[in-house]
Order: sequence, then structure tokens, then C-alpha cells
Amino acid sequence: MKNLTRLAVRLLAISLLLAPLAGQATTNEGGGAGYALQGEVLEMQRRHINVGDVLLRLSPTVKVVKPGKPKASLADIKPGDNIGVKMIQYRGKAYVDTIFYLNASGASAN
Repeated sequence: MKNLTRLAVRLLAISLLLAPLAGQATTNEGGGAGYALQGEVLEMQRRHINVGDVLLRLSPTVKVVKPGKPKASLADIKPGDNIGVKMIQYRGKAYVDTIFYLNASGASAN
């Protein structure tokens, strides 16, 4: 009985220690098709992107997904393009992790 109690206490302690990590994966607040935000690019800067009048921080490791281009980069995204973004949380701040180039209908053409 003593071993069972000790095991239960250890499992509870481990689950309480790992619980905060579960909430830091990704954010998906609104937007369609699983995007955190979707809209037209109004402005591109080195560390920020303005999508639908919302200024977002870019992750240093931001990835760009553009149909027909396996090695897309930020240079492929221009003001006026329709995009969807996925976000990550890092140290209490939200960053753009992935930018998906969308066609005119708002769907990715993969």
C-alpha cells in the first residue's frame, strides 16, 4: 500500500509539472481553416508583418508555404497577397510560426 501511494504521488507531481507545457503549443484564435489569422498583407517589415491591420511579430524561424514552390521564403510574400498564419507562444509573446500563401478564394492550393 505504501508503494502504491508513493507511485500515485509521483504521477501527480509529474503531471502538475508538465501541465504548463501543454498550453504553450500553438494558438488558433479565430480565422478559418485552422489559421490564427487570415487576410491581406498590408505591410512587410524585417521583424513584423501587418495582416488585415493587425501587426504581428515574425519568429526568427518563420516558415513560408507557397504552392508550387518547395523552398518559399519571406521574399515571396508581397503586400496585397492573401495569407493565413499559424502562431506560436514563446515566453508569453505570440509569434508568426508559419505563413501560408492563399489563392484568391482563401484556400491553399496544395
